[in-house]
Amino acid sequence: MAIRLHRMSAAGNAFYVSLDLDPQAGPSLARLLASSSDGLILGYSDPASMRMFNPDGSEAMCGNGLRCLARLMSKKDLFQDGGRIITLDGPKTVRVRDDFVEAEMGHARSIEGIGVGLDEILEIKIGEETFRGHAVFVGNPHWVIPSDDYLQGRVGELGPLFQTHEKFPDGVNAEFSIRENDGFRVRVWERGVGETLSCGTGALAVASVGPKGIAPGETRRIRYPGGELTVRSDELGVLHLGGDIRHEGLYEWREFEGLVPLHEEKA
Repeated sequence: MAIRLHRMSAAGNAFYVSLDLDPQAGPSLARLLASSSDGLILGYSDPASMRMFNPDGSEAMCGNGLRCLARLMSKKDLFQDGGRIITLDGPKTVRVRDDFVEAEMGHARSIEGIGVGLDEILEIKIGEETFRGHAVFVGNPHWVIPSDDYLQGRVGELGPLFQTHEKFPDGVNAEFSIRENDGFRVRVWERGVGETLSCGTGALAVASVGPKGIAPGETRRIRYPGGELTVRSDELGVLHLGGDIRHEGLYEWREFEGLVPLHEEKA
């Protein structure tokens, strides 16, 4: 059986997107695609909705994946600018302006069950070291660790340890964040994926916490190795995630051949 897939990317996050796949097939296909993507996005038009599967087959919310899906569905006349897409974290309003796509993502909130509020410092001990950061939920659980270049360079060492730490029974995405003039420079370790080139919900988490968290009416620039994302807080404090989307090609997954590139198709 052949499955048609669009390869889409946002700030270096690369996904394969299907518009007609049975969601029960999502986890297994995501695992098969693990070596070449950050996840599998399944989109449906009636009603507009999304399922996202990490490379390990687990399901999650994904801000960059949502924006990729909205751009693709818009180009195929399956989604109108300003419409809503149902996600694992509820319905989200998305604006599509050519390649720039912005999604309304809701408010930052505390991670349930860990006993630490947004404005409180969470301490985690790894061996003889103690790390301090903010725990925040924005569709996914995140732990934002104020960092320097040395600590950021340890993302591959520390990320798996934070992800599986007993403080986070459901796992966590670790955001190693360095403050800059108009935003942050970040590297991220994502649960179910590993280090990725960017993280949409992670950008929201980074912008939201700390002594200078984003205020209503402000915008922050979040720079990941894969590119830049913008986080905007409207007058009600609702967070909006924005950035450019790229269509990188059309493929088919074939049972005995794997991924096969098809002729370019404008998306």
